[in-house]
Amino acid sequence: MKYTLRLRLILGLLTAILIHSSLSAHSDSHQKRFMDDSKNLIDHKLQSDLRSSAQWQQFVSQHGDWWVQFNERNNKPHRAFGAPIPAGISGSPASVASYFMQQHLGAYLPNSIQLEFISAPVSKKYVHANFIQKHLGLEVLWSRATVKMTPDHRVVMFGLDVYDDISLSTTPTLTSSEAIAAASSDLDHPVSQITLAPSLKILPVPSYRKNNYHLVYELSVRTYTGSEETPGEYYTLVDAHSGDVLYRQNRIVNFANSDIQVSGTVHLTHPYNPTTIVNLPYLQVNVGGVDYNTDVNGFINFPNT
Repeated sequence: MKYTLRLRLILGLLTAILIHSSLSAHSDSHQKRFMDDSKNLIDHKLQSDLRSSAQWQQFVSQHGDWWVQFNERNNKPHRAFGAPIPAGISGSPASVASYFMQQHLGAYLPNSIQLEFISAPVSKKYVHANFIQKHLGLEVLWSRATVKMTPDHRVVMFGLDVYDDISLSTTPTLTSSEAIAAASSDLDHPVSQITLAPSLKILPVPSYRKNNYHLVYELSVRTYTGSEETPGEYYTLVDAHSGDVLYRQNRIVNFANSDIQVSGTVHLTHPYNPTTIVNLPYLQVNVGGVDYNTDVNGFINFPNT
């Protein structure tokens, strides 16, 4: 029996998901990725230099000895946490988080960085206010500023994966029709549908201690391979100037076994120590509108119905 899975994973230090089963996505030659965390090693000297910087030293002098790991492509805190800091204002999660960033993180957030509030999920103990970055009105893909706070508005964590060095032409060279043609030009299977997002996006492609920025069209390409095979649904990013497919991911993942094990590559003790592959317990998996959970060992069994 084949199922389509969507894994909703909320794990701060999770860097990769591995499903040990007969996954077809592992051998899908149409997928294109440019990120590989196994090569993204932490530079201990750079981290030390950034912790010694005037911006961070000013922060800790005001708020105590917070722990921080920096994003080495923007020199801003990727994750920082410590003793709770009163935000100094009441209101909605968006307004409280915005005020905190303005008052306490201004050294890392110049006026050129435009943030847009997107969500504020609430748990029993915390509220996470999440923002994306816009540049000249266009979304910067996979950007995120986040502020984690208690219900009484005390900040315990924040992260700034946003960028102030974006420089590119936001006028596309390719038309939308040309982008649609480019998105499917190298696919072997027949295309049944292509959906184009209404707005262009900006894609940061990681490089050594920086990003290379691309104006991209965002598309979804559906393929059909026959009645006995599974269709594809490829999330696709096409460079709006060169026509190159920069990123492609099949959002349909299939497996033939009803017993699977889910594991992830995580930092068990400290981000500076090597990663370890561990089983991931208590993750929620939705199959056909029904929620299931992995057990304490990361295993899950689906009824063969």
